[in-house]
Amino acid sequence: MKDNHTDYRQAFQQIHFQMTCYRTHSLGIMLTMQKKNTIFTGQLLEIETWEQTLRNGRVTKFERVVRKPTVSIIAKDGGYIYFIREYRYEKECVVEKFPAGFVDEGERIEDAAQRELQEEMGLKAGKLTLIAKTEPLTTCHFPEFVFLAEDLTPSILPCDDGEEILEVKKSTIPEIGRKIINDEFYYSFTSFIFLKYFCEDL
Repeated sequence: MKDNHTDYRQAFQQIHFQMTCYRTHSLGIMLTMQKKNTIFTGQLLEIETWEQTLRNGRVTKFERVVRKPTVSIIAKDGGYIYFIREYRYEKECVVEKFPAGFVDEGERIEDAAQRELQEEMGLKAGKLTLIAKTEPLTTCHFPEFVFLAEDLTPSILPCDDGEEILEVKKSTIPEIGRKIINDEFYYSFTSFIFLKYFCEDL
């Protein structure tokens, strides 16, 4: 972790700048984004719209969803990984997944990862390492940060955001890898990172 004092706004701006440069430089062009209008603001996301002048001079309208940044945690205890069973109301089913949640405004991403780990698992990490970050190149615009949590000790914070966690479990690294590959585990960017870092030989 290069900067332990980087909050989510700075991290968001850094990723946005990197991805914007990639998109424009890979095409050999530089486009200026016009002023955006926010047409909807919810608890977790906003919808933005703007008019964009294209290279051919034509003006067209764009829309995108901007979601709050999220953190996900891979909690490792020796050869075991912790995960949760949770009822997801938007999917109307129980899923097995890594702990994750939104970053509160003004909160450092490291603090958000520790908070989610304490709220969802009752654990605190003595060592927390940022191992991946992404910002999807889609009309849904949101950065995601994946942390590896180690040196775990009991530490509980109340979870009051409406999540219904049914059970905290742990399993071996190969078993979780097989669950992800067999579609028995909630697939996400964090699942991909888990496979990349721990299960290349599966």
